[in-house]
Amino acid sequence: MTGISAIFADWGTTNRRAWAVDRDGKVLDQRKDDQGLLGVKDRAFEASFRGFIGDWLQAAAPKAPVVMAGMVGSKLGWREAPYVATPARFGDLPRNLVALPDLDGHPIRIAPGLSAREDGRPDVMRGEECQLYGLWLHAQETRLCVLPGTHSKWAEIKDGGLATFRTYMTGELFSQLCSSGTLAQLMQKDAPHDDDAFRRGLAVSAGASAGALLNRLFSVRSLGLFAELPPEALASYLSGILIGAELRDATAGIRGSVAVIGSSRMTELYVSALDAIGIKSAAIDGDPLLRTALLAIARDAGLM
Repeated sequence: MTGISAIFADWGTTNRRAWAVDRDGKVLDQRKDDQGLLGVKDRAFEASFRGFIGDWLQAAAPKAPVVMAGMVGSKLGWREAPYVATPARFGDLPRNLVALPDLDGHPIRIAPGLSAREDGRPDVMRGEECQLYGLWLHAQETRLCVLPGTHSKWAEIKDGGLATFRTYMTGELFSQLCSSGTLAQLMQKDAPHDDDAFRRGLAVSAGASAGALLNRLFSVRSLGLFAELPPEALASYLSGILIGAELRDATAGIRGSVAVIGSSRMTELYVSALDAIGIKSAAIDGDPLLRTALLAIARDAGLM
């Protein structure tokens, strides 16, 4: 393969993705695997990365940079890229890149994550900040955004950066409740999404305080015990309760629409939920945003 001017990577906890691009950011090749941080033995990150994209390094133009985002820059990653505190401008990202030793003459940089504080409580993100930067590059305007996932991130783009953000452990809690404990005992595993049950869960979450949410969650079990919801619908009902609680808290008092950034499966679910509670939203694929941001970061850092 010829024409590779840069290599971009999103290296997370459980998987990683990479793209070989030309000077304009056009994707020439892409790949992914399940070798996230947890899959790398004895911190052999360089050897693992060579095994992943070594052929690209050999084919790339001399000094073509490698720019990475995500958990690869955490304390458990290849090298820690310290957090930049919000409010932060997107221009702070290229100014705070962390350098690794060159690979075969190719400079390697890791983008920093961001941190925030609310009432003394710290919050962090890694990787999502680049997708948000990519969105801002496409439309330079103030926006409220959500990036659904294991740990959903709600962030406000403002004044060319992020004003602040909040994390909700919705996905992780859903996974834990579906895999162990009394709620999981009644569920049918791997059942297809049940939209009616999901919307019933959304409705149940209305007006629920943090304490009331704990009460609502028990209804997953009780509805199953009384056969008022079948086993194959319980996970969707649970998802509705948890996502509903997240959305109602995160959007309290907002006006305007929400940008929902991520994969199609999760964005469709959140768009549907936001519509059900009367909030406009738009689904946006996160991968092109990430690549757009990493290209801008590489250029701003003088790597391309």
